[in-house]
Amino acid sequence: MHDKFLEFYNNEQNRCLFKTEELFVANRKSYEDDFKKEFVKICEEIVKMQSEETFGEIAYLEFTLLHLKIMNRDYSVEVRVYDNDWYLSKNQKCIGSIKIDYVYKYFEELWNELLLERKRYVGAVTALEISEKMVNAVPKFYDYMISLIRFSILDIIEESNFKEIKKSSKFEINVGQYMGDTEAVYKENMLKDRDEISEWFKKKLEFESAFEDFTGLDFSGEDLSDMDFRYSDLRNTKLIDTDLTDSMLFGTRFNNADMENANLSYGLLYEADFTNANLKNAKLRRVLAMSGILDERWEVAGYIGVSFRNANLENADFTHSNFYGADFTNAIMKGAKFNQSHIEELNLSKEQLESIVIV
Repeated sequence: MHDKFLEFYNNEQNRCLFKTEELFVANRKSYEDDFKKEFVKICEEIVKMQSEETFGEIAYLEFTLLHLKIMNRDYSVEVRVYDNDWYLSKNQKCIGSIKIDYVYKYFEELWNELLLERKRYVGAVTALEISEKMVNAVPKFYDYMISLIRFSILDIIEESNFKEIKKSSKFEINVGQYMGDTEAVYKENMLKDRDEISEWFKKKLEFESAFEDFTGLDFSGEDLSDMDFRYSDLRNTKLIDTDLTDSMLFGTRFNNADMENANLSYGLLYEADFTNANLKNAKLRRVLAMSGILDERWEVAGYIGVSFRNANLENADFTHSNFYGADFTNAIMKGAKFNQSHIEELNLSKEQLESIVIV
């Protein structure tokens, strides 16, 4: 491919991905509402199949991207269900599809721009080369579908008929490519054992703790430093006096967790959710947890701000940390410590500002 055309492609792709980011940020609530309606229909279909005994317990519910559909300008994802054997199972079904045109609005624009620009490079750029570049761009735009489901799924499963579904002892909701890269946006593990998991943690195996279900367990006082808990579920856990320093906590769910005196200093907390958590006297020093896209070049979908909604942050230490874009709605912040230089980055109420300690 001609070097000048390749430069044009990279610049245009970057521009269109940033426009998709802006569109997603501006309309995320509307997209979540639309997805909730679709999810209710999905649950109804699964419950119907199970009541008619045409499908048993579900182990995997997957939102599946098919490149061929996208390249045929059919901007939708298939919804598939599987038993415990997942892709190896003969017992799997496609139960519908969901339109995601908004995700690929600027993908379409990029495609059209490349076809138009190609006319300036007669014989130097083929239609096949353009198709190859567009195939490579497919999953980058799909990141926004993953982000949408990841951060709306907890509320949606509480408000839908999801609980009526008969699920296996281990259950996952995945978003990804068919028989390819997938991300678990929700897990249930009814077989988890606290002591077994604690021994597992002590080995500090790389990547082994990410995307897992640890809900409702007690790890108070344990050394969980330098661990990878990316997008893991620690809702309703007890983490009193727990050491989580230097840990990877991207998108970790700490909703309703008791984290009094916990130490999360030096961690990466992008997209973490502390809604309704107790972080009294917790240490969150020198933490990175900004929102949005952090560079001029698009690498991944922009980070959603950390949530401290309704959390108890009394006497928590946030010094030398960056929580730009975080949600502190209704958080108790009496005595919480912040640096003066970071106050303007925080969207705090008048009452909250009067109750914090500025150092």
